[in-house]
Amino acid sequence: MNKIQRFLRISILFLFMAVSVVFAEQEEQGEAVVLVGHISYVEGELLRYVPDEEDWVVTVKDTPVGKDDVFSSGEEGKAEFIMPNNTWVRIGGNTEIQIVTLEDDTTEVDMDSGVARFYNKSSAAALKVVTPFGYVTAPPLTSFDVYLNDESAEVITLKGEVNFAHVTDDTKYEVIAGASSLIAGHQEITSGKGEADDDWHSWNVKRVALWGKRSETKGDSAKYLPERLRYESYALDEHGTWESVHYEGSYRYFWRPTYVSSGWRPFSVGRWTMWYGDHCWVPYEPFGYITHHYGNWIYMKRRHCWYWAPPVHRVSVSVGPFLSIGFGWYPGRVSWIYRGGYIGWIPLAPYERYYCNRYWGPRSWEYKRWRGRRHRINIRDWYYRDHAVIVKRKHFYDVDNYSKFGVRKIESDFIEGSYRGVPIINSRVIKGVKGKKSRFNFRNIEARRKPYSPFVEKIRYGKTDGRKYLQERKIRFQKRAAKAPYGAGVERIPATRPGVTGKVISGRGIKKPGTIRPKRELYKAPKSVVRKARPGRGSRGPVLGRIPETKRQRFRAGPQRSRRGIKQGSKPRSFTPGPSVKRSMPRAAPRMKGRSFTPRHQAQRAPGGSRGGRRR
Repeated sequence: MNKIQRFLRISILFLFMAVSVVFAEQEEQGEAVVLVGHISYVEGELLRYVPDEEDWVVTVKDTPVGKDDVFSSGEEGKAEFIMPNNTWVRIGGNTEIQIVTLEDDTTEVDMDSGVARFYNKSSAAALKVVTPFGYVTAPPLTSFDVYLNDESAEVITLKGEVNFAHVTDDTKYEVIAGASSLIAGHQEITSGKGEADDDWHSWNVKRVALWGKRSETKGDSAKYLPERLRYESYALDEHGTWESVHYEGSYRYFWRPTYVSSGWRPFSVGRWTMWYGDHCWVPYEPFGYITHHYGNWIYMKRRHCWYWAPPVHRVSVSVGPFLSIGFGWYPGRVSWIYRGGYIGWIPLAPYERYYCNRYWGPRSWEYKRWRGRRHRINIRDWYYRDHAVIVKRKHFYDVDNYSKFGVRKIESDFIEGSYRGVPIINSRVIKGVKGKKSRFNFRNIEARRKPYSPFVEKIRYGKTDGRKYLQERKIRFQKRAAKAPYGAGVERIPATRPGVTGKVISGRGIKKPGTIRPKRELYKAPKSVVRKARPGRGSRGPVLGRIPETKRQRFRAGPQRSRRGIKQGSKPRSFTPGPSVKRSMPRAAPRMKGRSFTPRHQAQRAPGGSRGGRRR
């Protein structure tokens, strides 16, 4: 009997494992997971373009970077972008870039002005940088600089070998590290000295040294994180510890933050903003980006603290030292509640459903597919409803850190009885939410200067993918190259801050194209010669008179300008009284045959000084 029971238990266990593996494979074979990078460093002012508002907003560190995102740095600005496929981008001052493609094996960046350094640290991905003068393709384990202004582009290879294709005929040129640089103009390709800007190069050297120092600190985080997230292991090692926790029948390794205040909860130190159609969490903790956008938070009642469960690259059976949380980026896994003038959110447990406007990963549920079904969200279904974060509705988009404005003491019975659950934030939760411009703010700071470039026009006219725009730009530059004199040569780009001038306007002028576009002569339609009569108090109205012609007499131009402003030679249209004029006329006047109306300045004066016509 014991053998039979043991056999049944083993059979059930293997059956459960097989079903779990099949379910995991089905999830992986579903929709593709969206790749999202992030801004790891910002110095000075960095702006992000918001297509919904056709405006620029100030962005900060630890914010997402995705396909079609457009960034512009200030005169003294610098920024560093890290992509999940292990391609890195650093930009200097007065630089504008757009992320055209972000996939596992490809990163494509469109560069419009400024200076940038690109790293392809991956083993299989390809890096492509498109400029107005051509594009650069970089294989794995390479790095290069691009200096770009209105007249030319310079490519300097720092490691390995990259290829440059000119915009006129797509002829490819090899640019090797340690050799001369390549300078591309509208028509010619010349070689340069290959010397990078001193200030720009020294800043990049400091960033490389900093990341090298961070990688030397060997902790437990590098062992427990997926390969794509190991660059952030230093943040977990410095601000927390890994512990073995008994969860769901097994001991698993979770990470616990150590330098937080008592009563700390996830999604409490930071703010919400709209990105890619969903509310995205912008953390203010140094460990906040990786722990709030990957994996899941778990609350242990016995220890009275929160733990973070890391994601795994492949979803497998939920047995072992790690929790089977698939690798995927999420804007913020929370559920929404509201009541009167308050709005709140509840951190989701690992396997609870996350409602969103687009597909982010296996644990997300698109609201547009669910919207047609009748389903009521019950707050009692959320496991961590006792740890909700609630703020006043007026503070939701207007503050940068909710930790100072949150409602501290909340009882679960009060939440269940007084609050309502919603899948996403809509006009029922916040009245007029689609008209609030502040919902796109990453920080409540007004931009000092806002750029105006072809990127803005490209997105404004629905060319966000960039491919049609790049093709049109290629044709435009080919025509310009055909007109350019051959053999004129290309001057080397100046090493001091190569940027585009004259493409920056005031912070309040982004919505006023007239302040930045060439002025156009306005065509004014000529004023009507005949003015409509407006009889009123003190107006004499039209004057009747006998006219010898059988047809209605037209205006006749006199030798001089009349009081009505009729020029010589003009033929005004005939005068027809309107309803208001007819009411002010004598009753007998319209019934008389052969009568017509004459303008006041041509009416015949009656004998005795009267303005009436004589009857024959």
